Amino acid sequence: MKTRRRKLSRWRIALLAASALLCGVSYGLPRLFPAGEAIHARAARLETERDRLSLIVGQAQGVAVAFAWTDSAIAALPASLGPGWHWAEAPPSDTTPGLLACSRTGLDEWPAIVDAVEKLHAHPGLRVDAAEITASGIHRQRRFEKIIIGVRLRTGGAPSE
Repeated sequence: MKTRRRKLSRWRIALLAASALLCGVSYGLPRLFPAGEAIHARAARLETERDRLSLIVGQAQGVAVAFAWTDSAIAALPASLGPGWHWAEAPPSDTTPGLLACSRTGLDEWPAIVDAVEKLHAHPGLRVDAAEITASGIHRQRRFEKIIIGVRLRTGGAPSE
């Protein structure tokens, strides 16, 4: 039995040669021209400097936010959200979260409620932890029963007014 020999076309030979050349270059170049230790040392120094500056910026922001809250500012927060907002319990402190409640119960109040939550979210030194909203009724008789927003402050031992 005779075996048939296949001929390789010029395109296949050129493609094989190009891929072998590319493989050789990608393997050989890093060995011929290695990245110097100076580059690695400089990159390590830059990373250390970035981490140090990040820590300083974080501390500065923490101090700026921590002293933004006073007792009067905490007490005035519900009024800044619009009518009907009040503290459901005692106002928050350094360690305890606070609960804001809204006494407006109509479904047409929904845009105002969303605006109030957005204001809370944008407030520096304040974090919205939770939201509990319940409704009852059907169609036009539907009303909000309870609207409570949980917030946490960072007062950082700020002096009281």
